[in-house]
Amino acid sequence: MPAIRADRSKPRLGGRTRVVSTSPAGTELEVGDTLDRIAVAALPDPVHAGRVARTLDRVLWQRLEVSGSGATGVVVGTRHRRPVHLRVAGSVALGLLEAGVPTVTRRVEAAR
Repeated sequence: MPAIRADRSKPRLGGRTRVVSTSPAGTELEVGDTLDRIAVAALPDPVHAGRVARTLDRVLWQRLEVSGSGATGVVVGTRHRRPVHLRVAGSVALGLLEAGVPTVTRRVEAAR
């Protein structure tokens, strides 16, 4: 059986994420073990992040997808002991990130 090889031709972001700085233009994130920095054209929204967190019994983690047009997130948690995946806006995902929710970030290439 041949070995499976990863395509390393395009740099991909992955791993845990943290907020480095925020400004009126957007938010700068530090991603993964390589500490790559990316800019997101959105500001954290702690109000809506709190609302999302209150709808779940437990927030486990989230995935932040960054593209050229902005960012979106998927929050993974439990409600009534059942797994739940919620799609959220990029600003809400950034608010959850600032609140300490473990976050995995990936860059999404636009379809051609």
